[in-house]
Order: sequence, then C-alpha cells, then structure tokens
Amino acid sequence: EKPDDLGDPALEIRPQAFRSLIGRGHPEFSSNRQQDAAEYMVHLLTQLDRAERPALGSRLPAGRPTSDLFLFETEDRLEDVATKRVAYNKQKSSVLGLQVVLEDASNLEEVLAFRS
Repeated sequence: EKPDDLGDPALEIRPQAFRSLIGRGHPEFSSNRQQDAAEYMVHLLTQLDRAERPALGSRLPAGRPTSDLFLFETEDRLEDVATKRVAYNKQKSSVLGLQVVLEDASNLEEVLAFRS
C-alpha cells in the first residue's frame, strides 16, 4: 500500500536542486567540478546536523541527530615488537577509507589516461 504523499511533486526534489541546496556556501560543492564522495558525505551530514538542531531540538530521537545513524567505530591495534606491549586506538567516523592499489584497478588504462 502506498502512502498518500508518495509521488506528490510538492514533496519531491530534483537531484540537481538537492546538490545546489547542500552545496550552497561551500567552495567545492557549489561548483560543477567533480568532488570527492567522502568529503561530500561528511559535508551533507554536517549540514543535516545544523538544520536539525534548530528545527527539532530536544525532539530528536534519543536526543541524537540523524547523522549519528552513519557513525561507526574502528579500532587500531598497535604492537611494540620489542616490548610486546599492545595499545588499542578507537575512532568514530562516518566514512571508511580503503586503500586501493592502483595496479589492481580493473580499468587501469582509463585511470592512467584520466590522470595524464
């Protein structure tokens, strides 16, 4: 069963309009140049937080902003080989960076052509 407002043009926003709204006032995201997806995600979540605070205030679920739904925690294990001591470092983030070896790219020729 569809909700009554599903497909209502008054409640829809075109992707370009959404991008313009979120990018307004940001030197990178207000332009038509290609941007980094991780940076855009962080910027989007920051804008969401800023808009939610005054609009919802204490009515936020559990007092936490929606962007918290995207948070996760990573843990690094560091071991001193000489002393065998171990330390753990925990960090919260909303973006997970992965190292990708350039030579492993399935489209290596295109990547190299783009970079030149």
